[in-house]
Amino acid sequence: MTEPAATVALDDERWAGGRVRARGGATVAAHWFGAVIWTILAGAAMWGWVTQRADLHPLLLWGIPLFAAVAPLLVFTAVRETLRWRRFRGLELALDPFPGSLGGHVGGSLELPCVRAGDGHFTVTLACVRTEVRGRGEDRSRWEKVLWSRDVDPAVESAGLGVRLRFTFELPADLPPSEPESDAYVWWTIRVRAALPGADLDQTFEVPVLKVDPPLTAAHPALAPPRTGDPFDLPAGPVTAERHGAGVRLVYPRFRQAVAGVMMTVFGAVFLGGGLLAFGATSQAGGGGFGAIFVAFGLLFLVVFGLVGGLLLLLGLFTLFNRLTVEADRRRVVTVRSLLFPLRHEVAVADLDHLELRVNGQTGQGARATVSYELRGVPRIGRRHLALGDGIEGSALANAIAELVSEATGLEWRERVRGDRGKPGRLGRRSPGAPEAEP
Repeated sequence: MTEPAATVALDDERWAGGRVRARGGATVAAHWFGAVIWTILAGAAMWGWVTQRADLHPLLLWGIPLFAAVAPLLVFTAVRETLRWRRFRGLELALDPFPGSLGGHVGGSLELPCVRAGDGHFTVTLACVRTEVRGRGEDRSRWEKVLWSRDVDPAVESAGLGVRLRFTFELPADLPPSEPESDAYVWWTIRVRAALPGADLDQTFEVPVLKVDPPLTAAHPALAPPRTGDPFDLPAGPVTAERHGAGVRLVYPRFRQAVAGVMMTVFGAVFLGGGLLAFGATSQAGGGGFGAIFVAFGLLFLVVFGLVGGLLLLLGLFTLFNRLTVEADRRRVVTVRSLLFPLRHEVAVADLDHLELRVNGQTGQGARATVSYELRGVPRIGRRHLALGDGIEGSALANAIAELVSEATGLEWRERVRGDRGKPGRLGRRSPGAPEAEP
């Protein structure tokens, strides 16, 4: 076996000896910092609202209480994260294999003291995340994008006074490996979640994933069993599937991305309201040179914030209220997108080359991001893809839908790493009777 390519060091204290301690202390501190700062600002704003209410602009009369109402939510979140951290801060993940291997396995075992097997449903998520630091000087900001993600239900075993979770992921060979920290780097994380009595479990572990030749596999694998039973019985989620003639009918209901839609709508309304407020305040400035400058500033504020806010508001409303219906068989695919009125598209299966599944959005950052997928038909000629599903949360549901549409149409489905434009994509599970992919 050759040594892995030089990326991250295997003797790094974060995973020395193949054991990884749970992250979380910095997250708790960040939650409390944000909650305290927001509460101080909200308190000052509410004091002005109470003492100078008669002189405030109408938008501020509504905006300040809404701003202040966020403070208790942030404090609640900080308390919840603190309770989780206190209960599970000593957890250690034992990796098997070490390191994780592209084209091989990533996995391990985790012991949870004082937890019983029937206390909750455990979910383990493996994610590949790209972090970028953008901007210069004091304007630098950190962005974290999930490139690839997979969910599994671990094997649960009794262990002493608690339980042991065992899990193994099979990795494609063409994903990016872990990289040393810099202004732009890739890292891998395992997240373990369960709703438990008392404080819920939600811990993350950064793990090394490298290119190793030959790829490493687990000494004690705990691979998730393949899906069995009725393929139309989809994993838990808002999407429904039913037989439609010789094919399938999928319904993606409204509010399937409620959290993302509400967040975009609220932020869009705040940005749009801020632009209108600034323009309204500056437009009342007196005449003369300074008055014209104030009006110009307010107009610029309205254009920038109003445009961004308006687009976010429209996108949020579309995310909340659109409904998509897909009917597919071996002859054709028909989609109907409904918002204010239905938009119908029909494409012959012979005009499609393959199906493509990819991550197209996320709520949150990094290890705790909630990832959503889209499924689309890729045409043989042209670049206009056919939307066959969006807002699909969780890889289990996304893969089940892709396999169902693949089976109905006879088209193979491929999984594309987020951001890899122009690359052919990775072959997923080919449906029976589908043609062989060309080399």
